[in-house]
Amino acid sequence: MKINIVSRWDSSVLFTAEAASILPALEAAIKSGANLRSANLSGADLRSANLSGADLRSADLPSPTTILLANWGTLSDSLTADLMEYDSSNHPERAAFDRWVEGGPCPYEGIRVQRAARFTENKKVWGTGTLKSAYALMLELFKESDITSVP
Repeated sequence: MKINIVSRWDSSVLFTAEAASILPALEAAIKSGANLRSANLSGADLRSANLSGADLRSADLPSPTTILLANWGTLSDSLTADLMEYDSSNHPERAAFDRWVEGGPCPYEGIRVQRAARFTENKKVWGTGTLKSAYALMLELFKESDITSVP
């Protein structure tokens, strides 16, 4: 199907691709070097997107909480620790993470609420992170992933 990536300011078409969804269209736009500085990406599902090198300044991004739900994979120990802290702060029982580190079940096993962020956990860094806002974590993810972030 034909996918148009449009400007948030005037709905002009910034990039067009034949793709199954916005994700491959966005990746094609980035690979081609398309200028997406004013792209309207609200409502876009960016899970598993490879946005390395993307210039998203002025892009109309989904909320930081939505960005955190993309699958970010393995990250630096520092960012992983901060994301684990954020994830645990949005869980009904922080102690479940302590039990998990000691060999217990996944903290989300049997819990009817999804994770607050998707990334590869690291038990070794549990408890060393700093609780930060979703916006601050989004900016750190962009920086670490070599994505030019929003101001």
